[in-house]
Amino acid sequence: MPWTSAFDTAAAHARAADRNRRLSGEVVTALTAAGAARHFVPRRWGGAEGGFGALLPRIAELGEACPSAAWVAMLWAAHGRFAALLPEEGQRRLWGASPDVRIAAGLMPPAGRAEPVPGGWRVTGTWGCVSGIDSADWVLVAAPEPAGGIRVLAVPADAVDVADTWDATGLRGTGSHTAVLRDVFVPGHLTFPLDELLRGRDDAPDRPRCHTAPAQLAGGPMFCAPALGAARRALAVWSRWAAGQGSGRSRSGQGAAVRGESGAGQGGQSAGARGGNGRGGAQARRPRRTNP
Repeated sequence: MPWTSAFDTAAAHARAADRNRRLSGEVVTALTAAGAARHFVPRRWGGAEGGFGALLPRIAELGEACPSAAWVAMLWAAHGRFAALLPEEGQRRLWGASPDVRIAAGLMPPAGRAEPVPGGWRVTGTWGCVSGIDSADWVLVAAPEPAGGIRVLAVPADAVDVADTWDATGLRGTGSHTAVLRDVFVPGHLTFPLDELLRGRDDAPDRPRCHTAPAQLAGGPMFCAPALGAARRALAVWSRWAAGQGSGRSRSGQGAAVRGESGAGQGGQSAGARGGNGRGGAQARRPRRTNP
């Protein structure tokens, strides 16, 4: 089963994710093959057009193996749901070759600026905490318009510079670095108003239910799933430690065992390896990396 393989791979690489502040290429490939990125992608592009009930238990279980891997996988799925609001031509640009396209995002708070120009928009700005950006094929950003609205724009990852800014205590492997755009042209068909994402769009009777939920309504349970998995893992490790204390084993020996066991599954990590090619491989062009 692909998800079972992804759990095992994430667990095996959890320590490396924490150390390297990114997910390994093996984990990126395994999660893509399991269907994380395609979960909410429309069926007409080969996606699963799945539901929340199927995704959340998998993300929680993945969180027991590596919270960072769970966090990034959850966001790949969520951002595919967001990108389904793009016009048809924009969706074809993202998924015409494959539904296994990894999408990172910097949407809250909106930043930078989007200037209207013939055929689209010119975007400049800096967006922090963009999880999994190193393994992304595309990046969604939200930028204010001169007229007062906020626009979501889809940008190919190779047009994005990455400032290495993520060095947190937890979820280190998410690689939630800073995305930088400098006067990048984005065609109109790769944009939509942020308001449509926040309120949900239910403008067609055949629109899948998974694409109609407002972002903030669906976001809560999805953000909680990796934390639930991490909490389950912590409880399991502590319970084994407590049981050992009661059996008379030495405190020093048990402490070492707990530290080793928790390190193997804590992972809190995920960031991109050499990202995909839009077909689930781990060798896509990476965003350009810069120092802050």
